[in-house]
Amino acid sequence: MHLEEMRPAQIQDAVARGVPLLLPVGVLENHGWHLPCGVDLLVTCGICKKVAEQIEAVIAPSLSYGPGVNLVGRPEMGSLEVGYREYLPHAQSVLTGLVKIGFRKIFVICHHQGTGGQQGLSMQLAAAHLGAEEPRTVHPVWWGELPPDKQPKAPLIQVLGTSSGRFLDKKYHGGDHAGFVETCLILGLKPETTDLDELKRGEPWFGQRDPHPSTCTAEYSEEFTDAWATALAEEIAIRAGRKTSEEVKAERDIKESQQAGA
Repeated sequence: MHLEEMRPAQIQDAVARGVPLLLPVGVLENHGWHLPCGVDLLVTCGICKKVAEQIEAVIAPSLSYGPGVNLVGRPEMGSLEVGYREYLPHAQSVLTGLVKIGFRKIFVICHHQGTGGQQGLSMQLAAAHLGAEEPRTVHPVWWGELPPDKQPKAPLIQVLGTSSGRFLDKKYHGGDHAGFVETCLILGLKPETTDLDELKRGEPWFGQRDPHPSTCTAEYSEEFTDAWATALAEEIAIRAGRKTSEEVKAERDIKESQQAGA
C-alpha cells in the first residue's frame, strides 16, 4: 500500500492494526556514467516495494533530496546537495506529520552512505527528538502522576539500511559507490536506467573497481535484490513485533531444507 493512494478509511484501518510504515529516503548524486543520479533513491524505493510484497506495510512518499552529496560529483553530473542544517528540520516535520496521522511503527529506509552517513544520522536525530518530545505533547505532566497503563508511549521510529537484515546471507554483504553492488541493485530494480557500455570510458575510478560492474548479470542482480529485500522484510517484521527472530530463523531453515531437497 502506498500512503498517497490510500483513502481515509484505509489509513485509519492500517493505523488501528499497527501496520508498519516505510519511509524511503534518498538523494540525487553522481554515480558515474553508467548509472542514474538517483541510485540511492531508486534502491530504497525499489527495496521498500519488494518488502511490502512480503509483509503488510504502508509505503510513504519518499524524501528525495538530502545531505552528503557534494563530496562525489559536480552539479552538472546530477548531484544536488541539501545541507544537513536545512534537511534536519524538514525530516523532523515529515516524521512528526506521519506520527500525527497515527502511525506508531515507522521505519526509515536509507541507502545513501548507510545509516552512518549524513542523511542516516539526520534521520536518527530527527527520530530521537520526536521520540523524546511526542509523549510530552500527549500528556505534558510529570510521569509519576499517571498510572502505568496510562503512560504515554513514544512512537517506534527506526532508521534501517537497505542491507540491515540480520539474516542476510554473508555472500550478499557489501557496499560501494557505483561499483558492482550498486550496479547489481539497479539492474535488479530499474534496469532500463543503466547503460553498461558507458563503463568503457574507464572513469570515474569508483565505478571501475573489482569485481567490475560490467560482470553484473540480470539473473544475479535479481537474486541479489531479492536477498536484500527478504532480509529487510524479516528485520522489520521482528522489530515491529509481528514475528520473533526465532520464528524467522525457523522459517528460513525450513525453506533452505526444501530447496536442498528439490
